[in-house]
Amino acid sequence: MTWDGSQILVRALVRDLLICIGLALVFTILGVYDSDNMAWQVRVIFWTVVMCLGGAAVSLAEPFVFGSVMKNRHPIIQVLTIALIISFPITVFLAGLNTGFEFIWSIKNWAMQYVGVLLISVIIVAGRYLVSQFLGQTSNRSKEGTGKNVDKFFERLPVKFRASKLYGVSSEGHYLRVHTDNGSALILMRISDAIKELDGADGLQVHRSWWVAREGVADTKNVKGRRFLILKNGETAPVSRSYLNAVKSANLDK
Repeated sequence: MTWDGSQILVRALVRDLLICIGLALVFTILGVYDSDNMAWQVRVIFWTVVMCLGGAAVSLAEPFVFGSVMKNRHPIIQVLTIALIISFPITVFLAGLNTGFEFIWSIKNWAMQYVGVLLISVIIVAGRYLVSQFLGQTSNRSKEGTGKNVDKFFERLPVKFRASKLYGVSSEGHYLRVHTDNGSALILMRISDAIKELDGADGLQVHRSWWVAREGVADTKNVKGRRFLILKNGETAPVSRSYLNAVKSANLDK
């Protein structure tokens, strides 16, 4: 990993930790989930552990949801899917605390525990998503322009990819999948930041989570009224309605 990549990773970890601590303080103050019966010191520790556990679970679930099963779906669906997934380990953890880790509970108790955890999980995941989007937009507004930043973008990639032909980039949560003729690489970067740096490259954004290079497009297809670009590496990039005219104007709609 490059020094620049290490700095990005550290900033992401610090950001996630601050989000978890911030949410823990809010839940501590509100005494959510009957935690107001605890001493405040215990309550702080309890919610910090729960939020950090949730944050770690989100970090593991995000690449799976954003990068594969739900990569082109609406953010609300993605957030709910991640919340549903991470609620399982948190439910087990809380059930263990409540039962002395004997887990002797009825189906009704498990269901009630899971629903309560799910509500908290939605808040955790949505909070992370909104903060990340805000930071990404702020970063974009602070940058000056851009053609010269294309080289900087390639410097973020592992060495073996830096001389490759760029086919496209797609968002996978906090990460970015870079598609090339030499395979794909995963880097820690927001799609909004990548698009800013690739402003001087021959390509365009075709979806909120996709940017494609002109030379990376091999074909197009329509599925149930939706347009997709087929990249030369076989990946399928969806074209949203808001970008369809731009795709046609750029003659990418083959």
